[in-house]
Amino acid sequence: MAKEIRYRFLFLAPRFHTNQCELVNLLLEKGHEVRFVALSVGGAEDHTSLVPDVVPLSALGITINKWRNPKDDPAIRGRLGVPSLPHVWRILLQFKPDVIITRGVLRPYFLTCLPFALRTRILVYTQDPLFVGKLSVYRKSVYFVFLSLFRFRWFTPVEHLVPKPTPCKRSHKRMSFIPFFKSIPPNVAVRSKSGSSRLRVLGVGKLIPRKGLLETLGAIQCLDPTGEKIDFVWIGECSTPEHQDFKTQVDLHPARNRLRLLTNLPLHAVQEEYCRHDLFVLPSKNEPASVSQVEAMAHGLPIICSSESGTAHYVEDGVNGFVIEPCAAAIAVALQQYLDDPHLVERHSANSLHKMRSRFSITTAYQALISLVEA
Repeated sequence: MAKEIRYRFLFLAPRFHTNQCELVNLLLEKGHEVRFVALSVGGAEDHTSLVPDVVPLSALGITINKWRNPKDDPAIRGRLGVPSLPHVWRILLQFKPDVIITRGVLRPYFLTCLPFALRTRILVYTQDPLFVGKLSVYRKSVYFVFLSLFRFRWFTPVEHLVPKPTPCKRSHKRMSFIPFFKSIPPNVAVRSKSGSSRLRVLGVGKLIPRKGLLETLGAIQCLDPTGEKIDFVWIGECSTPEHQDFKTQVDLHPARNRLRLLTNLPLHAVQEEYCRHDLFVLPSKNEPASVSQVEAMAHGLPIICSSESGTAHYVEDGVNGFVIEPCAAAIAVALQQYLDDPHLVERHSANSLHKMRSRFSITTAYQALISLVEA
């Protein structure tokens, strides 16, 4: 049996997002060398396994950031920032990566790795769907340019949107599906709920309106006005002025006393909260993809997610959760089914774990990534 090749992977992205943690940890566990170059640091990052190299903005980047991002939002700085070329190139020349994994191709930071494209395999991480009904003119143009000029390969955790378009076709021939994945903790078991116990509901998402926190709170207040049936916890990043403004809205909500809001928890504390709950809910709007949903599945939680999420297809409606419209009425209908049938939590929990062990396993994801590197 041939010995597995060890590679040097360099990630180039706006920040070390939670959805990259498992991939970085896996590569390190498999013996590969990994570095991560970022333009900013988020409020809930986990640097246990790897500390990213945070590069400064160039003079042009500082000017653009002051103009387009007067509040210095780290997320906007990461997307629009023009990094210092000497800093990025010094890291690239010192590390000599075999593979560069970059977040998208239409961001200023991506241009810094183009001089290395001829001698380094470049993989583009995107959250565009692998299969689509119809490509926009914009997407066709982007793919045409980069497929014609470069040998890049793309990968995405989004296989298709829900409902699956009919007919559908591959976005382009060099794009592959590599699912979000999460190792199942050894102490995780199938959830069970007795008829008399309270339903413990958990949501995880930044404190911004589109994540659906207020809609979930409204649904719970409608179903359980006295607070006898449902406990509700929401974990969210609160590190920007936009987050703070939304937190103020939440604090003024008439049902605020029904919510336990936890902000900026470290990753290990978030994992502990998954273990304490029966059900995960994320009814967000315009959600490209959600890694928290997959983390919840790996902890054996049934999922209520929005049909507007790119990872909605990870949930089989009525099997390991419900795929719903992102509104309070639909959330209430889904929650009511778990209140009416205490055994539904147990059945959906078992199916979430089964999906994580089969369809979205670590082995499946790793083999797909190495195949992409060696293609």
